[in-house]
Amino acid sequence: MSKQNLTLRELTEETEKTLKELDYQKQTIYQYRSIWKQFLKHSGESEIFTEALGMKFLKENYGELSNQKDSKYRQQKCAYRSIRLLADYQTHGVILRSKSPSRKKWVEKYEKILFEFKEYAAAKELAESSIHRIEQVLEKLFEYLHCRKITDLSELKIEDIDGFTKTLSGYAVKTLSVSMYSLKVFLKYLYEQKLTHEELYKYVPKVRFVKRRNIPSTWTEAETTKILESIDRGNPCGKRDYAILLLISRLGLRKSDVTNLKFNNICWEKNVIELTQKKTGQLLTLPLMEDVGNAIIDYLKNSRPVSDLPYVFLKQAYPFNQMTDVYLILEKYLWFSGVGKKADRQNGPHSLRHSLAGRLLEKDTSVEVISSILGHSNTNVTNEYLKIDLKSLAECALDPEEVLHSVFE
Repeated sequence: MSKQNLTLRELTEETEKTLKELDYQKQTIYQYRSIWKQFLKHSGESEIFTEALGMKFLKENYGELSNQKDSKYRQQKCAYRSIRLLADYQTHGVILRSKSPSRKKWVEKYEKILFEFKEYAAAKELAESSIHRIEQVLEKLFEYLHCRKITDLSELKIEDIDGFTKTLSGYAVKTLSVSMYSLKVFLKYLYEQKLTHEELYKYVPKVRFVKRRNIPSTWTEAETTKILESIDRGNPCGKRDYAILLLISRLGLRKSDVTNLKFNNICWEKNVIELTQKKTGQLLTLPLMEDVGNAIIDYLKNSRPVSDLPYVFLKQAYPFNQMTDVYLILEKYLWFSGVGKKADRQNGPHSLRHSLAGRLLEKDTSVEVISSILGHSNTNVTNEYLKIDLKSLAECALDPEEVLHSVFE
């Protein structure tokens, strides 16, 4: 049934019913229902929903979204999300979640095929990171199919694929490109395994993404120092965070390699770190500088929770799982230090690698050496790191002479 001609009253009732089927929390549904009541009173129960009508209600009752993440911002965000739900349900007939979907409903129907597909992809030597990205897209697909009451993948039709791709509208071009590739790979697998009767993969839209050649972001020496000095090394989280940010800013490790660092990767006798990079699968050996080593020791002796896990860095809250999100760590100390985020630059841990590359370049270090230190698969990748303005190069954090001395002594 088309949702386009539903009155506001009908649309809110059907949307709420779908939320309940998806096991949304009662408190969350209650919050949305309260806002919808205001919307009905403001616009009239018999009106047909439009984006313009929804935005008019939001602007008049909640104003523009605040930049301060306070109670007013949370209230505004809930209001905007509640109207967005109505727009999505009217357009697609399903709820598009802002976060990862619950697997409770669709998992029984599609978990087996997802597992088999992942085994197939691994046998094709697809990178683990690529398989993970495809899995994320497929989870969205399975939830969409569940909402459309499609219980058998052999029932898939072109209009189902078209409907799902429309739910992804609004995403960045890069995300769309990855999503369409993932969908096409999976549908081709279904056809090859004779699980679908049509070559549906041929109908997946093509989204061309051209990687922009941006100048990489860097941090000045003063900014990096302020960030590191803002860390309270007197508490357990601070000891861990300090060691993590030193590994990135001083050795140029990727965040994935830091979070996956294991005890057997640290060779204390040789004063080196040896690991297989998650991104490239290549072996990387780096010198264990004195300050980095001392920071790791301080964390291990005085802060790391007791655990049998092989990973060096763990979460400080029970059940003390492997550390996963380095971005939030840097974000926290950008705020603590007063350095803050910059709208015209990348603000993630990768920017610390850019700073390292720039400083090495400023000292006339060869591209081959920089490539080996950063663990790049080839020097073409390194060249992208080296497009940094000279003013920034002069103020990056690492002393490259110390690194090179440690590497080649």
